[in-house]
Amino acid sequence: MKTATELYSRLESKFLSLYAKVTDWNIGADIRSLLESAAVLFQEVWFRLDGMYADLFLSTARDPALRWRGLELGVDDKEIQAATCTLQQFTGSAGSTVPAGTLVTTDPAVDPKVEFTTDVAAIIPAGATTVTVAITCRETGVAGNVPAGRIAFLPQSVAGITATINLAAATGGQPAEDEESYRQRAMLAPYESAAGSIEAYFRSVALRVRGVAEARLQEGGRGPGSVVLYVWSKDSTGKLVPGSATLISAVQAYLDDPLRRPLCTRLYVEQPEGAVVDVSILLRPATGYTFAAGRTAVAAAVQTFFAGLAPGEDLILFQLLAACSDVAGLDDLRIATPSANVTADATETLLLGRLDIQLFDATRSYYGISW
Repeated sequence: MKTATELYSRLESKFLSLYAKVTDWNIGADIRSLLESAAVLFQEVWFRLDGMYADLFLSTARDPALRWRGLELGVDDKEIQAATCTLQQFTGSAGSTVPAGTLVTTDPAVDPKVEFTTDVAAIIPAGATTVTVAITCRETGVAGNVPAGRIAFLPQSVAGITATINLAAATGGQPAEDEESYRQRAMLAPYESAAGSIEAYFRSVALRVRGVAEARLQEGGRGPGSVVLYVWSKDSTGKLVPGSATLISAVQAYLDDPLRRPLCTRLYVEQPEGAVVDVSILLRPATGYTFAAGRTAVAAAVQTFFAGLAPGEDLILFQLLAACSDVAGLDDLRIATPSANVTADATETLLLGRLDIQLFDATRSYYGISW
């Protein structure tokens, strides 16, 4: 986009080429004031036209134009959802009733307090000491995606009930879909007409399922004609984590529909072995080297780095930067995301998610960061 200063300079040059007799260009001169005013107006028009042009394309549009571009492809917004758990166990004496709407929470002394209520009433059967009932989080979003064994606090006593605990994770909580997540689904939508086991097709369909935040495909993972789809959800902090057993079953059932699963394809939906980390890198090739060659070499270095991470090993940005810096032919390289070290749980392996490598230009802003 042209600035007002640049536009004024162009107007001045053009005016002088036509009217060379004009010599008073001092601040406050009539002709200068006129052209400066015109330049400011032209800048505003240029800005609006630039934005309108960007909104025509799915890759560059911003809300609300982005949603309109997606709707043209049949992609609706994912609804805001509250997390649920179907296996909240209550322990007590036979015949005791757990009323509908009974409040249970995470232990505020251990975890951030998250509140759930029972969906229906339940009675402990004769001869038994436990009963399970479905619960729903009181707030929408990822805050309710709580691991198994963490919803174990009864703020108010219930007659005959001595304890409670969630036997399965609470899942499915999702916030309003952000622009980039929606853009990703919309850009995958054209692949849904594909008749074959391609990753873009299965990712696009899997991402429709409530609670799925990311999906990756391994072709031939169970022999010829098979595909293995790994799915991730988000925990209460927004971190990508392996999908729960409930989510795995939901995705498997959704994709097993004959209208969705391509013919001659055996599909297995499984829990991944780790958390996904998206990486964005800016690089500038040295003189005599091409960006394409540098991008290929850096991508290989990043993949090798992630392949070497052991279960429970953290991602240290300095180590990732060192691995990339070993690539020959680079003048500059910077890691835009992640912006900090990524911590892995004891049994978790950090896996490479989306890898985006762009040409570094010091005059531009990338990922909301000015360098």
